[in-house]
Amino acid sequence: MTWEALCEVIERETKARYTRQALNRYVDIKVAYGAYRDNPTVRNEKKLSESAERIQKLERRIAELEAVRTLLLEKFARWAYNASTRNLDEVFLDQPLVRINRAKNH
Repeated sequence: MTWEALCEVIERETKARYTRQALNRYVDIKVAYGAYRDNPTVRNEKKLSESAERIQKLERRIAELEAVRTLLLEKFARWAYNASTRNLDEVFLDQPLVRINRAKNH
């Protein structure tokens, strides 16, 4: 929790807008916020929350990459089949591409 988030919650609940400085003048609020901020459990929960978000993001990325991999494997199988029906062997397919001399073309 940040001071800004606390100010937003208080505004939502009381319909009155306070600044961090104004809330900091209230000893009870200042002490409660300090205890919350200094509590290692709260920090660990925040780290866990950030870690969970990162894990979800990475899991989505993995799913995307697996989908792309599947599409590429399907495309490769199609190309391999089409090449074999035209009697194109692996040696022919592995030939390097012809280099283009772009300086000559201008």
